[in-house]
Amino acid sequence: MTRLPVWFERAENLAIGAAVVVTFVHLHFSWWWLPAAFIAFDVSMVGYLLSNRVGAVCYNLVHAYVVPGVLLLWFVLSGSRWVAFLGLLWAFHIAGDRILGYGLKFTSSFQDTHLGKIGKQRLSSATCRRSLSRRATPGDGISCNPSKRKPLPF
Repeated sequence: MTRLPVWFERAENLAIGAAVVVTFVHLHFSWWWLPAAFIAFDVSMVGYLLSNRVGAVCYNLVHAYVVPGVLLLWFVLSGSRWVAFLGLLWAFHIAGDRILGYGLKFTSSFQDTHLGKIGKQRLSSATCRRSLSRRATPGDGISCNPSKRKPLPF
């Protein structure tokens, strides 16, 4: 069985993020809460101060759709607006992280995610072929020699 391409999961999370924004506005919550509270859920990274394993478990517990899903189900059953507010903020954060490439973590390292490795990466051979075809200059930092490659800025 092969994995789905990463772009598929990013597109799926873009749709989830858009649905959250529409629902948030439909429920007459102020839209500015979405970007304002976005970083709040990343407090779960504190676990990485103890170890990669503890950090990955803490991060994954906060960055799975289970709790926001339960909160939104609770809203549907009870009509409690604060539950919808929290569930939508939480789901928006998860969708945003996944769109940006921050997937669920493996215990080996913060950079190892279910969406692939994050952080500084080396240029691929395809990037080298494209850069050489546009006549890269020595000063632009692009080198197809693996020992001289500079990491990408993202």
